[in-house]
Amino acid sequence: MKKILLLFLVTPMLFLRAQESGENYYFKTTIGKTSSLEIIKNEDGAKLTEDLYIRKRAKVKVLRNEGDRVVFKYLNYTNNENLKTKYNGVDGDKEFSMQKEVFKGLTSPFYKYFRGFSLGSYSVPIRLRSSNGVFEFDNNLSLGINLIGRASPDRFNENFFFDVSAGLSITQVNLNEDNSGLGKGDFIDNSTQNPSAITFTFGLLVNLAKNVNVGGHIGWDALSTADNKVGWIYNKKPWFGIGLGISVGEPANNTSQNAENTGG
Repeated sequence: MKKILLLFLVTPMLFLRAQESGENYYFKTTIGKTSSLEIIKNEDGAKLTEDLYIRKRAKVKVLRNEGDRVVFKYLNYTNNENLKTKYNGVDGDKEFSMQKEVFKGLTSPFYKYFRGFSLGSYSVPIRLRSSNGVFEFDNNLSLGINLIGRASPDRFNENFFFDVSAGLSITQVNLNEDNSGLGKGDFIDNSTQNPSAITFTFGLLVNLAKNVNVGGHIGWDALSTADNKVGWIYNKKPWFGIGLGISVGEPANNTSQNAENTGG
């Protein structure tokens, strides 16, 4: 029963975080013109005089920080000439500013479809193995590194994404009389062994909400020639791991550098 329960656990994933390089954001809500003119100012902090308001999901790019203000410009409006002139300016270089804390509260990052690579570690403690009619849940501990690529179809949602990983690690495997030649012949006096194997893994993890994910891995454990004299039946045979887990870290979710406003 304990092993069956553990089947639904993926050990927390630890990532090496890279500094975020994205500078694109979107406004989370629409604010009326009167209130907008109190919040958003010209780049030098002067009050705006034109008819302009904060529009929901309008995308902006942060240019620089000046004291307690953020200077930004709107990404180009592509299908509305009136909005393009008003928000982008004639040459597309019109700049605005806002208090940093206000900007932080009103915006969220606008992500790329592909959010980048990172190096990290996945541990799948329960592996499902089958060979020669023998099936078992195997509890293994691995130490290694994974190359992880992250992508998402939702550029507005930080917490919905897919991680595809490939990794190489060292794994302690469990040999016994049922899955090897232990207890027989030259190994009659030895019923268990725990040698180390080289493990190759490929995996897909789906992050459904903040810190909640489901995923699956396929891998191969390879013993050295010396260690496999005992004849482990799962040597170089694929295993599967499926789980539900909690993430304790994540690679940088870079924001898009090539987005545009579509108008409306």
